[in-house]
Amino acid sequence: MSDEASRRTDGMCATERGVFLYVTFPADADIPAFAKRALAENLCACVNVLTSRSIYLWEGEVKDEPEQVALFKTAPGNEQALRRYIEANHPYTVPCIATLTPGLNPSFADWLDETTDSA
Repeated sequence: MSDEASRRTDGMCATERGVFLYVTFPADADIPAFAKRALAENLCACVNVLTSRSIYLWEGEVKDEPEQVALFKTAPGNEQALRRYIEANHPYTVPCIATLTPGLNPSFADWLDETTDSA
């Protein structure tokens, strides 16, 4: 990527070297344990856990339930292995696993690469 392509219009340098996976979980899921296993396998460098409320259709009914969101931060080279880990261990029959490609500051992207052995 050229220097010009890596600069946003506000002049701050950004890079697309990282991948975030947005994943929803039941409110009672043990996300810390789930995340620690992914971290121990170097599948990701960080996981943020947020509480949320989801309103959705399931089997013809509108559901309104508390959930948790985990935001897994990793290097692009680890995305598929991390997806496989999440799919194999997730409590939902149909988990939401959405890839987000953020514009990252270079120092954070370097840390992601170093932490996940993807440099």
